[in-house]
Amino acid sequence: MGKGGGCVPSKRRSRPAPASVDPTNSERDGINNPIQNNTTTPIQDGVVPEVKKLRIFIVFYSMYGHVEYLARRMKKGIDSIDGVEGGVEVRGASSPTL
Repeated sequence: MGKGGGCVPSKRRSRPAPASVDPTNSERDGINNPIQNNTTTPIQDGVVPEVKKLRIFIVFYSMYGHVEYLARRMKKGIDSIDGVEGGVEVRGASSPTL
């Protein structure tokens, strides 16, 4: 099947030593996470800045309704998150008929 890592560890490969300190995901990926940095936007002149909602659109095609049911359940889960808004869009079949 090939020489890839696969699920079964190779007998020839030594296992890496465990790290003494497990870095957070942002430290590993080199990404600054504003939640961990506790950065906030100051209120100026008593005006609270408008917080924009993240909008996630679910675009799908469902012939018999099964995928539509899953898409609506996904939207329900997305809508349950603060600051996130979900949208459902039904599209027709994209492949041309022969």
